[in-house]
Amino acid sequence: MVELPEVAVEPPKKKQRLEGNRIVFAGPLHQDECAVPFDTIDAFRQIKEGLSRKEVIGHPLFLLYGPRQFGKTTIAYRIMDWIASDSSVADVKCVFFEMHESDVAAEGTFWNRLGRCIDNRNAGCDYDSFMQLVEDCALQDRKQLCLIVDGMNHLFSYKELAIKFLLALRKWKAAPYFRGFLGIGSHELVHHHEIFRGDDKTSPFNVGNMIKMAPFSVEQMSAFFKLIEPRYSFLSRFNRLVCGVFGSLIRFTVDNDKWTLEWHEWEPWFQVGAFSGYLTQYNNTYHRIQGDLRSLTELEWEALKYILEDNGSLTASTVEGYCGIAVRGDQQRRLVDPLLRMGIVVQGSSGGLAIVSEMMCRVCVEALPEREIHQAANTDDHVLLLSVALGQVYPKTISNHLVRNRQAPSESAFHHELYSTIRDILKKGALTRGIYAEVKTPGSRRRADILIANGVRVAYELKSNQLRESEIEAAAKQADEYRQQFNVDRMVVVNFVPMGHTLDEVYRFTRFPRVQIVHARFADSCDQFSLQYMYLGETNEVKRCSVKCLVRNNS
Repeated sequence: MVELPEVAVEPPKKKQRLEGNRIVFAGPLHQDECAVPFDTIDAFRQIKEGLSRKEVIGHPLFLLYGPRQFGKTTIAYRIMDWIASDSSVADVKCVFFEMHESDVAAEGTFWNRLGRCIDNRNAGCDYDSFMQLVEDCALQDRKQLCLIVDGMNHLFSYKELAIKFLLALRKWKAAPYFRGFLGIGSHELVHHHEIFRGDDKTSPFNVGNMIKMAPFSVEQMSAFFKLIEPRYSFLSRFNRLVCGVFGSLIRFTVDNDKWTLEWHEWEPWFQVGAFSGYLTQYNNTYHRIQGDLRSLTELEWEALKYILEDNGSLTASTVEGYCGIAVRGDQQRRLVDPLLRMGIVVQGSSGGLAIVSEMMCRVCVEALPEREIHQAANTDDHVLLLSVALGQVYPKTISNHLVRNRQAPSESAFHHELYSTIRDILKKGALTRGIYAEVKTPGSRRRADILIANGVRVAYELKSNQLRESEIEAAAKQADEYRQQFNVDRMVVVNFVPMGHTLDEVYRFTRFPRVQIVHARFADSCDQFSLQYMYLGETNEVKRCSVKCLVRNNS
């Protein structure tokens, strides 16, 4: 038998702290970074109420203390925001001084740096000159001074300097040019009375009101989550955008260092510049499907277009009926079966067919079959490009939709045809990149059906049968919102109207000077278009352009 030496009993090793690749900055939150219910925080309310009172005997002196990363400086920021924005305290000048150890290393340095926060021209370096500076500036500005000092711990580490500063506070307490003071320090401040041995001149407890930070209550946290509820929509938008492969979109965003962006910043980056790279590098499923779409038959493409247009409202038999196929038995192959197997379409419990995600809609549109282009054009003249594209659409595709809806074909019918022709026109002109289909905000109506980014950004938003001025103005407003969000240089609203319909001929709105409106009237055969428009910034002359389709009939 082998005897093993005794192993000394050691205390369990402390778990190593896990460090992430990126650590969000731990510091005070600015107003635009997070919605915090400050009116539910007793410390904030107490300070705000004290500083709100102008005519008082003895202006308030607050000392806010508590553990690090407990929201003390954030409260100070909100006090500054309140003073800057509330007219009831317009006569108050708020001065914020973030104290560091170097500021208190020498007395002259302290008074000089504190004075420069009040007047950046200050050259004084002693107590008397600082006190005179405060009084002179207050009289000159005709405002009462509210002084906020963060990092009070550094000051109380130097007893003689702390005595002089607290003496200044005592003098200001009754001064007419003073509104109040807020000092901020860590929880260590509660021990300063031990260091100074109860000296009444230096103990912060004898200067003003001590306020201790307290954790949020359950009620406060409920209010907080209620306020930040709008931020939940960011993740839900992500999920709707790319259902089923949610993680890939998160990883793509993080790897490109865009994870700190808000939605209004993230969406233009992703939808315009990064979408193609995301598909090829991070979403193999959607990228493969985009390639497989090119193998669909012409009839299967027609079925897919109907589903794209009426997303969720058509059944398999309805789609086949629209495509000219008689309804067949359940055992026979249905026209939509390949789309279901590919994962493009899902079928609901009631039989309705819907595209699996908003991103899949865009994948499908961008994969629309190529067509022969008879005439090229560039993006310099966006109306000319539109007219050339209309001349090469398939009239029968649009007129089939007119048969279904006698009012007017849907916007989707025009969208699919125009995107295909513009895409291939640009490709014929050797512009292989820079056209995007249906760049839109998920869950909203704010979008552009076609965006061209070729040096100058041009976007087309397609509308159908907008007859009244109010409807046209609403379309222009929607387009202008999109223009701002995606930094579009030229925004064009194309309003397709059947020739027999009465139209309010409105071509521009002064509220939206960078939105051009083009009314495109068309015949029932959908092979002739009459464009009516005004150029932006020019005279009120209405220009007209007639377009005949080069493809008179398509199967």
